[in-house]
Amino acid sequence: MYRVNAIEHFASLLAGEALRRLAALRVYRYEGGDGLPGRRDRDIAEAHAEVVARWSDDLCGLLNALTRGELAQLARRVDLASDGRSPELRARLWERGAELERGGAHVGAHLQPRSIVLGGHVVIQARPRGLHPRCAAYPRPLPPPAPASPRALWRGAQLRMRRLRNRRRAPNAAMCGSCSAVPAGTTPCFRSRHPWQACHAATRERSATSRSASARLGSRR
Repeated sequence: MYRVNAIEHFASLLAGEALRRLAALRVYRYEGGDGLPGRRDRDIAEAHAEVVARWSDDLCGLLNALTRGELAQLARRVDLASDGRSPELRARLWERGAELERGGAHVGAHLQPRSIVLGGHVVIQARPRGLHPRCAAYPRPLPPPAPASPRALWRGAQLRMRRLRNRRRAPNAAMCGSCSAVPAGTTPCFRSRHPWQACHAATRERSATSRSASARLGSRR
């Protein structure tokens, strides 16, 4: 029985320029690197060794680092369909790599976890942690769509009408609530007969008087 490493097999099928680009990708600190970009003046053998050493046990990481053109080229080299978007190509290549590593045999997900597409990338979903109800399958199925209740529709209409009334109010309508010409708790709008310009002027005058009184009091101290 022979052992196949999908990373080594896929790396041997990549073009030299793709290997140099992958080898020059920076290794961030949380991955054990220094975060600095690598050299791009490597030969193909050195770049191949660097790629295999970095992603030796991370098939998802290698496929996520490949571009759309590199994924299509690799899919053609392993006799897979090269059409579709990058997430679809990554999922196909992961299935082919997993098939190569298990030698075509059928094994359960407990021995070889299956990947999922999340955000355009293939990932191995970790086991659920924390308090949660048991689920028959992961990821959890989405609940069926439900129409909005009449109360929610009525509440949404109320909010829209409130925004519309706020747009029609005067720019300084909030100051008119303290004016004696308007009943307490009400705010006039452009359609009302209350002279909000005069109210604004009176409010500014009161503010100026208050500031001058405060200045005199401070000078006395």
